[in-house]
Amino acid sequence: MLDTNYYNVTTQVSVLDGATLEAPGIVKRNGVYYLIASHTSGWAPNPNKFFTSSSLSGPWSSQQDIAPPATNTYFSQNAYDLPLGSNAIYMGDRWRPDLLGSSRYIWYPLDFSSGSPQLVPADVWSVNIQAGTYSAATGTSYEAENGQLGGSATIASDPSFSGGRVVGYLGDGGTVTISNVQSNGGAHWVALYYANGDSTWRNVTVSVNGGSNVLVDQPNTGGGHVVLSVPVKVNLNSGANSITFGSGQTNYAGDLDRIIVY
Repeated sequence: MLDTNYYNVTTQVSVLDGATLEAPGIVKRNGVYYLIASHTSGWAPNPNKFFTSSSLSGPWSSQQDIAPPATNTYFSQNAYDLPLGSNAIYMGDRWRPDLLGSSRYIWYPLDFSSGSPQLVPADVWSVNIQAGTYSAATGTSYEAENGQLGGSATIASDPSFSGGRVVGYLGDGGTVTISNVQSNGGAHWVALYYANGDSTWRNVTVSVNGGSNVLVDQPNTGGGHVVLSVPVKVNLNSGANSITFGSGQTNYAGDLDRIIVY
């Protein structure tokens, strides 16, 4: 409890043992309070947790994950949790320590249908405010290893990836071109599923039908076997298209697993 000026703590109501936490948010569902918080790891992401209690004064449950721990909450940190019907919207920060001005927000559905809050890493999704519901878009997936390799790009076998294979050594002369990408024309979101085992961000160039390169940032994924996605909006022709990754860049990009076109 705080004093009347909100300057000092007067009473310690409840203590969460075994955790140092920051960036909290609280959502109440069916008489249960869900406290969602990040561990304290500086600018680096970590596996965010949730605790439950029937009273704000506790006692609180032990910590549980809101996302697979290896993803480090999909490279984000909790900032706010907005109720949405029987679920919520997770509003997270994606900090970039070496270039803070390029930090981003990550908003995902926080789904309670399993009985506990779990992030839904939807690339593209919409909200019906009146109904209090969300809907994740369905796209068409194209495996990177089925594309045309150029330069030093190689295919590696790894069960961590969707097709059991991944294209590496993109950039610095290595490219992959995914052809016959179908579209009805116009602007589309394309999600790049990749792994970046470095401790810093990478990036990759994206060129549609031989056009100008667009540079897409790729946060480190926490390991070379952890896959995250980043979206980029591009213009596609009606019918078949080709998309090239890694051309015109001297640095290495993340390993490319697949793309999904929405």
